[in-house]
Amino acid sequence: MNRLSLSKIFWGFNGSMCFYGITRGYRIKSYYDDKPLLFTDKLFSAITCGYIYGLPIVNLMYLKSFIDRIEIHTKGLNNEIYKDSYKEMTGICDKTF
Repeated sequence: MNRLSLSKIFWGFNGSMCFYGITRGYRIKSYYDDKPLLFTDKLFSAITCGYIYGLPIVNLMYLKSFIDRIEIHTKGLNNEIYKDSYKEMTGICDKTF
């Protein structure tokens, strides 16, 4: 493999993680109460999560959480037991995908 294809893989992975972070950040719920979030809260949460998910090295932690969520979903385990896998920086997203 040459540098160009490794570069494409690297930026493709980080771009995909960034997009996934944006979608998770937009779907969060508040840590504290069940009030629906305002659009600006969701927007800034999406931007924050997208930025952090897209950072190299840091996004490995979120990749691990993503793999954990897939395992929880495929094995049919209870989400309430594994709350740490669903936490985001600005709230909780209880969706797997």
